Amino acid sequence: MNKTDQELLVEISEGSSKSFELLYERHKNKVYGFCKKIVGDKNMVDDITQESWMKIIKNSGNYSYGSDATSWILTIAKNTCFDHLRKKRKIIETQEFKDIEIELEESAQNALNIEALIENAESFEQLKKCIEQLPQNLKSALTLWLSDDRPQEEMAKDIEISLASYKVLIFRAKEKLSLCLKRFL
Repeated sequence: MNKTDQELLVEISEGSSKSFELLYERHKNKVYGFCKKIVGDKNMVDDITQESWMKIIKNSGNYSYGSDATSWILTIAKNTCFDHLRKKRKIIETQEFKDIEIELEESAQNALNIEALIENAESFEQLKKCIEQLPQNLKSALTLWLSDDRPQEEMAKDIEISLASYKVLIFRAKEKLSLCLKRFL
C-alpha cells in the first residue's frame, strides 16, 4: 500500500526515518529544481536543498493534515532559498560598505581634500557654480554636510537614508566638486 505524502509527514513527525526516505525519493528532484530555479548558483543549491529537507523534518509536526503536502514542502524550500538570498545580499552589501569606508578614509588622507580646495577657491562664485552643477541628491547631502556640524548619523536620519548611503552621497559630491574646482585652479 502506497502512503500519501500527508501520511508520510505525520509519520516523519513521529520519528519515522523510513517515511522520510519515501517522501525524499518522491520529491527530491522537485525540491532541487525549485531551489535551483530561485537561486541559480549550483553550489548554493545543494546546501539550500539539504537545509530545506532538514527544515521539513523539523517542522513536520506543524504540517496541517489535509492541506496540500507538495505545496507545504515547496513553501519551506522557497523560504529557505529567500533566507539564503537575503543573507548573501547582506554579506555583499556589508562588503560594499566596507569598501566604501576604505575609499572614504583614503580620500580623506590623500587626494580629495575638499576643504582645502574650498578654502583655495578664488571666489565664492566658483564654489557656488560647482555646487549648482551637482545632481540634486548630491547637492542636498553636500549642503547639509557643509552647513551642519552635527554627527553624520543625525544628518542621514534627517534626509531619511542610512548612514552608509549618506557617506556615499558625501563622497560622490566631494569627488565631483573637487573635479569642478580643479578646473578653476
